[in-house]
Amino acid sequence: MNIKWFGATLVFISELGMLAGFAWWGFHAADGVAGWVLAVALPSLAVTMWGQFLAPKAPHRLKGIMLPFVRLNVLLLGALAAYLSGAAPLGIVTAACAIVGASLAGDLVTTPPPRG
Repeated sequence: MNIKWFGATLVFISELGMLAGFAWWGFHAADGVAGWVLAVALPSLAVTMWGQFLAPKAPHRLKGIMLPFVRLNVLLLGALAAYLSGAAPLGIVTAACAIVGASLAGDLVTTPPPRG
């Protein structure tokens, strides 16, 4: 095991927290059936977008600095959704795992292209 593996594990935990945060916010954003619909629709939308643009084998994967930037911001948006909807511990843990995990996994470190 190395530190990048541990960072990737933290990022995965934050992905689960992001989905829970979107579901929690959706459920509390509206009453009745609309809340349930949002609780299912928001995480579903996040998974679809993640699969199209951010996943390792995504068909339209973002390139360069946009990939870690968008990935971290989507994770933090899920953490913020949890925090603002009353699940502060979930939001804080999700944000911490996203930031620390991305740092350890090397997502926030960019190396310049070789000069030649």
